Amino acid sequence: MNAPQSLQGERQYGTTDERQVLALEMIADELVLICQQLERFNDRFDTTEKVFAAQEGSSLTSSEEVPPGITRTSIERFQVGTYHYLKLDDAKAELRRTSDAWQKG
Repeated sequence: MNAPQSLQGERQYGTTDERQVLALEMIADELVLICQQLERFNDRFDTTEKVFAAQEGSSLTSSEEVPPGITRTSIERFQVGTYHYLKLDDAKAELRRTSDAWQKG
């Protein structure tokens, strides 16, 4: 019997409160995993931010020679609150959602 079936069996005989506690514990476990994944992603993003900050003020048309096979590009990024977007339309949509939430709230 695998774990989900085992939990289902336990819930079948538990009280409503016990089943709710088990469900909330499973949700909490999933949230911990999500937070860990977001932290790893954020760590990588912070590193990228530091690189961009270090290069701030440098020109994309710098005189540094780029070896053949490497293409220099610039990425435009938009931020609304703590969210980052590569597409302006996505950022505008988030801004509308945020504004609507403030007006309704």
